[in-house]
Amino acid sequence: MFMETRGVIEFELTREWTPVRVPEGPVEMELIGDRDSRPSAYSIIKFHLTSRDLQLGPWFVQLKCRCLEDVLVSRRPIQRGEILREDAIQWETRDVLSLRSPLTRELVDPDDPFEAVRTLREGEPILMRDVRRQPLVQRRDIVTAILDRGALQISIKALSEEEGYKGDIIRVINLRSNKEFHARVIRPNLVELAY
Repeated sequence: MFMETRGVIEFELTREWTPVRVPEGPVEMELIGDRDSRPSAYSIIKFHLTSRDLQLGPWFVQLKCRCLEDVLVSRRPIQRGEILREDAIQWETRDVLSLRSPLTRELVDPDDPFEAVRTLREGEPILMRDVRRQPLVQRRDIVTAILDRGALQISIKALSEEEGYKGDIIRVINLRSNKEFHARVIRPNLVELAY
């Protein structure tokens, strides 16, 4: 019924269920609906019951839903412009259906830091709109450029010609030969030759 969702989904009936008489023997419940829908705080599901060849229903019920997932929460007040570091953040399990685009584990990469775009209070869940990515390489930075082809590993010093975020392809200049080439940003001041 619902598309694959990370986290644990909990459902609770919003009204008491009226008992339904069913035939003796095993009974299967089959959900009917769009498999690509996402759960919301309140969802209506449609289902029918099947016992041998007899199909009962369909019925509609309204459910209160929660999707529990680990989200980033501020451990202490975080000032606007501050980089989110381990001493300022922690993971807590929260209902993500009640939040708008929280930072979850799938969105956070320790090698790709975020900066707060507004002041955050202690204990506040951190949302995507509260942060922006930090460039890992600034324009005119001296970076280490590596080439790794199995047994062949080369590293050189280069000058970045543009800023770049993790995964970006940027232009760099070899400091020895003065030749320009393209490289992919991996970590702060570390790039990999793009070939």
